[in-house]
Formats: sequence, C-alpha cells, structure tokens
Amino acid sequence: MIVLYDRRAIHELLDKRGTIYSERPVDHVVSVVTNGDNLAFMDSTPLWRNQRKIASHALAVRFVVIYCHGLDQLLNKTATHVGRER
Repeated sequence: MIVLYDRRAIHELLDKRGTIYSERPVDHVVSVVTNGDNLAFMDSTPLWRNQRKIASHALAVRFVVIYCHGLDQLLNKTATHVGRER
C-alpha cells in the first residue's frame, strides 16, 4: 500500500499515470459486501470514470466549503432549538 499526502504527487500518479496503476486486486469479500459497486476497488472502465468524475466534482473544495457552511447553519439552528426546549 502506498499513501500519498502531496497533492502534486497524487495528481501525477492518478491523473497523468493513472492507466499504469489502474488495475485493482480482486477482493471477494469487498465484492460480496458492495455487490461489486465500490469506486475504490473498481478497474478503470467507462463506469468507473463516470463515477470518479461525479465523486471528484462533489468533493471539490468549493463544494465542500458550501456543504460545510450549510451543515454549520443546520447544526447551529438545531442547537438553538434544543436549547430553547430545556
């Protein structure tokens, strides 16, 4: 297992050299549990590319900031509401 923390190294490995490292080992337990639908363990197929594109878009920094801001507002509203009930 290789763990990368440098954004440039991750980009180089996944985007520029992704086809070299795209093969995934078959894990039968994961296949049974996820019914074969697990983005982390899929081979590089058109389905995988499409799902990766959707996940990458949803996890982009600009959207995560929006999601976190909305979550903060919801949590603050809930905490205020719970505080009034006591």
